[in-house]
Order: sequence, then structure tokens, then C-alpha cells
Amino acid sequence: MDPWAQPPPGAQQPYGPPPDLRNAPKTDELAVVSLVLAIVGVPFFCCCGWISLITSIAAIACGAASLQRIKTDPKLSGRGLAIAGIILGASIALVFVLWLVLGLGTYGAALIAAMLQGAHPPPPR
Repeated sequence: MDPWAQPPPGAQQPYGPPPDLRNAPKTDELAVVSLVLAIVGVPFFCCCGWISLITSIAAIACGAASLQRIKTDPKLSGRGLAIAGIILGASIALVFVLWLVLGLGTYGAALIAAMLQGAHPPPPR
């Protein structure tokens, strides 16, 4: 059998040439950083809330900067990554602020009520 002959009908065709990746859109690094910072902030919320707030604010800033860069440079991609980083970062920041307001708010209200009644403040839990 001739190795250069065409394959018989119904047989698997040989692979084509590899795609040219020189002109493929490049993913913006800030979009990836935004999503990574937002994801890193999730586990830190349980033990170190301030770290999650800092990482979520950084994720929002990196995502916004990435969206601006993607809008101006047509060679960049990663819009979905940037949007996901912004949404996740904003939701972590919102949950942290709500936790801070509700957690310290209830303790602060109990502390003020105890002071007004002349009692000692309750110990923190």
C-alpha cells in the first residue's frame, strides 16, 4: 500500500495544519487578576473579614480597569472574566458591610442600652 495515497472512502481524514495563534485575541491579565482576587476573598471571609474586603475592593478595581482596557484595545479578550471578578468582588464587599453593620450594630445597640440603664456592658462573644 502506498503511504501517500488517499485514504479509502469513509476512513478518518488526516489532521489539518495547526491553527495560526499569532492573531488570536490575548486575555487581559487584569481580568484574570480580578477574578483570582475575588475568588481568594471568599475563604478569607470566614476567618479574616478585612482581608476579604481588601481583596474584593482590589478585584472590583482590577475588573473595571480591565474592562476599560478591553474596550479600547480590540486585541484583548477576557470581558467575562472581568465582569465575573467585579460581580463576585462586589457581592463579597456587600456581604461584609452587611455583616459589619448588623453584627456591630446589634452589639452596639446592646452596649448603648446597657449604658443607659447603668449596667455594665455585656461581654463580647
